Amino acid sequence: MEDTALLHEYARTASETAFAALVERHAALVYSAARRQVRDPQLAEDVTQAVFIILAQKAERLARHPGLSGWLLQTTRYAANAHIRAAIRRTQREQEAFMQTDLNPDSPAVWAQLEPWLDEAMSSLGTADRALLALRFYENKSGPEAAALLGIQEAAAHKRTARALEKLRKFFTRRGVALSATVIAGAVTANSVQAAPAGLAVKISVIATHGAAMTTAITSLVKGTMKTMTWMKIKLGALSALGLIGVATTLAVISNLHGREIHPSRPASLLEIQQIFDLATATKPNRCQFEADIESITPPYTKEQVAAELAQNEKVLLEHGAHLAQPRRGGGETGQADDMTPWRIFQSNAIVKATSGKRTQHVREWYSGNYYRLDINDEVAGADAFMKTHPNEYFTTCVNIPDSPFSPFASYEIHRQSHDINVYKQIAKWFQQFHLWQALTMDPGGAAGVFVYAVINQHDQSLLPQHSDNFFGLKIDPARVQQLHAQTDPKWRLEATDEELAGQAVTHFTLTWSFTIPPSAPSKIARDSSQPEIQAEIWVGHILGKAVCLQELVNLKRVHESTVVKREQYDNAGFPTVLTTTTTNDSSFTKQRVVFKRIEIHPSFTDEEAFAPVFPTNYFVTDLSSGNGIILQHPHPEISIRKK
Repeated sequence: MEDTALLHEYARTASETAFAALVERHAALVYSAARRQVRDPQLAEDVTQAVFIILAQKAERLARHPGLSGWLLQTTRYAANAHIRAAIRRTQREQEAFMQTDLNPDSPAVWAQLEPWLDEAMSSLGTADRALLALRFYENKSGPEAAALLGIQEAAAHKRTARALEKLRKFFTRRGVALSATVIAGAVTANSVQAAPAGLAVKISVIATHGAAMTTAITSLVKGTMKTMTWMKIKLGALSALGLIGVATTLAVISNLHGREIHPSRPASLLEIQQIFDLATATKPNRCQFEADIESITPPYTKEQVAAELAQNEKVLLEHGAHLAQPRRGGGETGQADDMTPWRIFQSNAIVKATSGKRTQHVREWYSGNYYRLDINDEVAGADAFMKTHPNEYFTTCVNIPDSPFSPFASYEIHRQSHDINVYKQIAKWFQQFHLWQALTMDPGGAAGVFVYAVINQHDQSLLPQHSDNFFGLKIDPARVQQLHAQTDPKWRLEATDEELAGQAVTHFTLTWSFTIPPSAPSKIARDSSQPEIQAEIWVGHILGKAVCLQELVNLKRVHESTVVKREQYDNAGFPTVLTTTTTNDSSFTKQRVVFKRIEIHPSFTDEEAFAPVFPTNYFVTDLSSGNGIILQHPHPEISIRKK
């Protein structure tokens, strides 16, 4: 029976046999179209069911429809797009909920980050700023109330509060805590003052007003604090007389109320400078493997950013022979160009989903000399459903194997859900890399690069690094080292401070590079260069007797941007299990947290085992080296392939 007859019979008698015949006839068509669009077998089944439910509801009207297949394809398109839009909205809602939880000032997680540093941060402020913030956020005074108590105008109090909060934000950022000034203010207001133990106020009153006996510990603490206050008055008075306030170096070791010593800054020793250079120029191990879960937080993309990335993706794929368009109705005989709208819609939806704010990726990186392999499950790209049905596989694999003896191709990529393999005879420079090996050394593009540039001969071009991510073979310049040690170079200043980081003794090195913007620079750069200065900091500690960089920071003052990299929770092998990178500027921040599941140095796999391409018989294999894709393996010869 024809489709129209089956539909008419079902509409008239609700015949299950007639409807079953329709489903049997068209289910494969609908399911295939759905799977191409939602890229997930289970979701494709859901879309297919939805389409046939709609068909059942509209059977009477569709009995007069001239072509049921066309209607089914269009309805499948609508259903698939509805699913994609719902998934995007769900991701955005989840991201909003995450951001509200993660950055809510009342959140315990926020307060846990601020609490260890808060008192030191407040101490770093000037007296006027500290007094104002104490009134506003410790005592919960309003702006007008705080202004009246301090004897200043309300507008001035508002501006000073904003500036003081910005100072606190920068203080916390330098210590790896990236929060907005608003969140910091809310967290301090909610948590900085806790209820004192019952009876403590009475006890203090008795001791202070009636001279009751104090414990030895309290007596010592009072004396030590009074000495510190006296010393600070003497020092500030003397420096003020000399006109040196604001630029003096602390000359004494001071104990704060927590018993932690704050040491004065000092010049770095020659040995310490050599140690920094060794850490900064350390290269990745020749053979290594990493497995990790990566959580990223980024500002959601704007429409303009989505359009720019879509255009870039289209350009790259077309350059490598990918066929992205669908034929227009009427075929090529009409002279009409193929329609790329469906591909662009799908890609736009994928970009929006991938850049909605929060992203979780499960990756495995392999390195061996110049060979590189990345296995990745990207949850926002649809791999979450794939992971449930394929727990021991990765959604995508990308491999670069230049000049390998076991393959004529220099790179290839595997898409396991669609059973596609694309091969190239050139290196695929667009393949993503996470550079997880930097957990073991330093980021060459960050503080390491600034330190290296400071200690090499900058005038000898042959000695400058050829690549920003590889400092192998560079040699330290003894004259530059001596200048940094003696602090005689007006453009570069290196200071060292002995302190604690997360309870561990470290040496904190701060390198400041002040430079001049040449008159020939574009006007925009000149306007933005009120502070042409770069500041790099590293915190060096020891793990299992070996010097390591526990934390590093780069502050680009001209563009008001800073990046902090922290290595934490070292295991018994001396490897960090957590690597966090946070970048902040005036308008936004990004954060990436890597939790390592495995780190192997000099693993036992052979290059051929790890990197050689394998072509399962049920996979399409396409050579995209030239302008046109060449099919090397076609597992379904009974299905014709439209050629370009």
